[in-house]
Amino acid sequence: MAYTYLLENSAGTELGRVEDREGNLWEIIFSTRLPDDETPRLIDYIDPYDDVIFNSTQMDRVLQELTELSRVASSIRAIAVIDSLLALIERKYSHTFLRVLGD
Repeated sequence: MAYTYLLENSAGTELGRVEDREGNLWEIIFSTRLPDDETPRLIDYIDPYDDVIFNSTQMDRVLQELTELSRVASSIRAIAVIDSLLALIERKYSHTFLRVLGD
């Protein structure tokens, strides 16, 4: 599964992107998902067959969840995708959105 992560402003202008052509981040998300967890992570909503948008009020939580994933990731490729996403999101623009494009 290929994913594209786009940071966009409220006008839809792309401010940056991260490509994950092999779905490395999805593999880590899926393998660390807790099926009976009462409070799912925001990143659990990333869908391999659809698009997901995280708004600026959700960015801090997404950053926290990605940071936690980077601690358990064992794949060098997954860590590279996570690091690139963290660098992209940490820009902390106001009125920005992280659009995740599924395959």
